Amino acid sequence: MSGIERLSYIQPEVSLDYEEPKLSLYDQYKRRKNLPLGIETGIPEIDSVIGGIPKGHVATILAWTGSYKSTWAVNMLHHNSYKLGYNQLLISLEIPKEDIYWNLLSLHSSLPKFSKYPHIPHDKIRKGELTQDEENYLFETIEPDLTENSKGKIFIYDESDFKSQSLGELRTLVERADDQCNNQLDTVFYDHIGLFKYAETQQRNLGTGELINKYVSFIRQLSIRFRRNADNPQEWRKLVSVILVQANRDGWQRAAKNGGRYSLRAIAEANEVERASSLVFSIYTTEDMKLAKEALVSLIKSRYSQTIYEPVLVFADPVCYRIGEESQATLDGQDIDAVFDSLLGIDPVEQGFGKEQLTFDEFD
Repeated sequence: MSGIERLSYIQPEVSLDYEEPKLSLYDQYKRRKNLPLGIETGIPEIDSVIGGIPKGHVATILAWTGSYKSTWAVNMLHHNSYKLGYNQLLISLEIPKEDIYWNLLSLHSSLPKFSKYPHIPHDKIRKGELTQDEENYLFETIEPDLTENSKGKIFIYDESDFKSQSLGELRTLVERADDQCNNQLDTVFYDHIGLFKYAETQQRNLGTGELINKYVSFIRQLSIRFRRNADNPQEWRKLVSVILVQANRDGWQRAAKNGGRYSLRAIAEANEVERASSLVFSIYTTEDMKLAKEALVSLIKSRYSQTIYEPVLVFADPVCYRIGEESQATLDGQDIDAVFDSLLGIDPVEQGFGKEQLTFDEFD
């Protein structure tokens, strides 16, 4: 289930040249009508607007370091596989896959049906500090449920699975996961895209932004035309791609001044990320908000729905690795700016960046 076992090497097929079969507009509409809407973010306020991330599209999660972008991705991975039946791959260039698996188990342990404990902290699992009863419950009840009762499959790869960091090897890993789920892979998460700047020593003559742009462009092409459809070789299968990207320092500081509202200019290093993405989500938190188990999420770009610039306050618990979903926090009618400012001890008028100072032109 976890995709941790080492599999045989698959020769990469890097060429993405193709000729799309000609379809009438009505045929295209009928095909779209019969397709599932796509994977969910687990944040109801966002999912109700976008209707899911459809195949053939790239979505980006933007955040400053330590602000839950990996946590949110793992939540999406769990929610869409366990509950909705999507087959998904997470490629981690930052966190070892064993740690991601412990995070998944901790998240799974927080489901309401596991009532013996509120949750089992992933840090205790990682350090081997569980009590004997916790250990038995985790590996005799929680893990079997995750592996055996999940509607979809989850695969996790990290840097140890790369023979080299190259476009061909990246395609190989995605195809490997696809082979393991009988050519029914739906989604690939890339955590995080900025670390591809260390790829391909033969391409070090490229600037950091140019190299990352190259990978983002390749991922977008992979989303649009992954593999030939076995039932109809004229058709190309599509994937959902979710890219995790770190915000630049200036963008993070601006978000801090604007109540957690990120601008697209906060995307670090590579301009192709914004161009390739149909959707861009942001997630913001502070140390005080972490203590309150809260984070702010926004939809700052959408090619096919309205945007959500005004941040949505969500439950965020790093101990059990949960973001939003069934534990969704509410403001109970409170003003989100007032909550944010009270957490920071800020007088927005005194600081000169109150709500009236924010204009949507900043986010175009």
